[in-house]
Amino acid sequence: MSKKQSNNKKPSTPLKSLNEIPSPKPPASNGAKVPALPPSPRLRQTEIPGTERPKFKALEEQAELYCDLRDKMQNSVKKFKEQGKTPLIDMLHKYKDKLDTNGEGETVYAYDDMIVILKPAGEQLRVKHVDPEAEEIEVGAAPADNSEGEV
Repeated sequence: MSKKQSNNKKPSTPLKSLNEIPSPKPPASNGAKVPALPPSPRLRQTEIPGTERPKFKALEEQAELYCDLRDKMQNSVKKFKEQGKTPLIDMLHKYKDKLDTNGEGETVYAYDDMIVILKPAGEQLRVKHVDPEAEEIEVGAAPADNSEGEV
């Protein structure tokens, strides 16, 4: 090597740790918006022959079926809320002053063998069939306690 070449090179000192590597400074902000980078595609590690992941066709098909059914169910729940639950809650609010209210502040409407209950906390709605042959249910009152004096 000639003297000129060796003088142009700076002597390198080995780094003792990664903390000594200077981090790049962010560009100065002059008010201009920096365009966002597009999302990078997920990279997959290449498989080495003989170490491939096992493939289970039946398991993959069942997982796909599960996802399809789950998506259909979520769409059904959305339709159920839009077409059934929300309009019923709105009607209960509309007729609230004409409907019964129990001791817990719940709006109650009973007809035929059905009972509709709207709980004020969180707008919880319950609609259920009531067995007509069971004891008569008094709307808005607690059931009678017949255990006094009985042994």
